[in-house]
Amino acid sequence: MLDQLLVATGNDSKVEEIEEEFREFGVRVTSPKQQGISLERTESGENYHENARIKAEEGYDKSGLASLADDSGLEVDALDGRPGIRSDRWAGSDATDAEKNQYLLEKLEGVPPEDRTARFVCEMVFFDDTGERFHTRGICEGWIAQEPTGDQGFGYDPLFRVNQAEDKTFAELGPAVKNWISHRARALNDLISRLRENDLLPDDGPRA
Repeated sequence: MLDQLLVATGNDSKVEEIEEEFREFGVRVTSPKQQGISLERTESGENYHENARIKAEEGYDKSGLASLADDSGLEVDALDGRPGIRSDRWAGSDATDAEKNQYLLEKLEGVPPEDRTARFVCEMVFFDDTGERFHTRGICEGWIAQEPTGDQGFGYDPLFRVNQAEDKTFAELGPAVKNWISHRARALNDLISRLRENDLLPDDGPRA
């Protein structure tokens, strides 16, 4: 039974989102920072899955704990799917969230609302002493707003309007709703189901 899980990321917001989901199972979620390790391997994969595996494997190798990692990206149809796997570094490796959002708006200048369709994609890898045990994928459809709104979330959340949530941005929804419908939530829920099916988490009935 899983009792401790390393979330292989330096993003505290991701750790908090995932910790919330595992709390009901009594799993203690930890991070590289809390373990006193750093993730240094280059995310050299050609897709989300490969990048997630690189991080999860390094997390396991350095901590000895079962490790979970995700790689996520924003795919904008008017930009031929960019920024995709380069979402975090597209505006520059040191760009702030505000700068990333401004860069995206500049790239979409003049594009009408009906052509600003986009989606967030997340792929997760769970890695333990057996190697890569599970790999899941989640997608959330929406479109890019013409200006940022909302003060919650991170990354492109203030610009991504969600089809499933009355076209509100992720940053307007708050964590409770976002953690239910987001790309990461969908990948994580699938992963949790697989962990339960394989007796790594208690299976006491369907998740609400």
